[in-house]
Amino acid sequence: NVVGNKFLTLMIIKIVTILISLIFSAQKLPVENIDLNYIERNDYVKQYCIEQESEKDWYSFIDANKVSTTYGYYGFKNTSNDNVIIPAQYDIIYKKCFDSNSEFYIAAIPNKGWCYIDKSGKFIIQSYTFDAGPDIFMEGLSRYKENEKVGFINKDLEIVIPAQFTDAYSFKNGFAKVCNDCKRDLSIEHSKLEGGKWGVVDKNGIITWDKE
Repeated sequence: NVVGNKFLTLMIIKIVTILISLIFSAQKLPVENIDLNYIERNDYVKQYCIEQESEKDWYSFIDANKVSTTYGYYGFKNTSNDNVIIPAQYDIIYKKCFDSNSEFYIAAIPNKGWCYIDKSGKFIIQSYTFDAGPDIFMEGLSRYKENEKVGFINKDLEIVIPAQFTDAYSFKNGFAKVCNDCKRDLSIEHSKLEGGKWGVVDKNGIITWDKE
């Protein structure tokens, strides 16, 4: 009985050890298990930036040992010597290759979404998220967010129309549709804005609300 109890105790310890090991290993996703169609391997990205875009001297790398919602955190490295320029701290980075002379870059900051950052990684302004990416510029302006409100910036990231709307569409023919107290219908594949108060804003920030 003593031998049997000792054997049973050893088996329980072994099972518990295996379970603990599995739990901790599940928290860190090895680089080789990353979906290569979603996030490129670091060596591939570096080589791509050197061969295809030789003027780009930074590349985005991923640290799979830092757990995030996108398998690991991203940062920037120098393509010539692999020195870390900006430590891995972003959920994802918008492009693979970068010119270090650029004034700003786009990265997804945890719990904040797509944002413009400067060369040191410092936050500049939050972009509006459109089609799972940062909003594009239409007629020279792009949507941005501040305190859950939407406004417009120019390509120098200067605020042209302060964030004051619940939501807004991109500019077209000199005007953008805007709304307050509107909501998105998420029950359909391509959600659309409904309800609330609607109007248009021009590039000078002059708003014309629809008549009641």
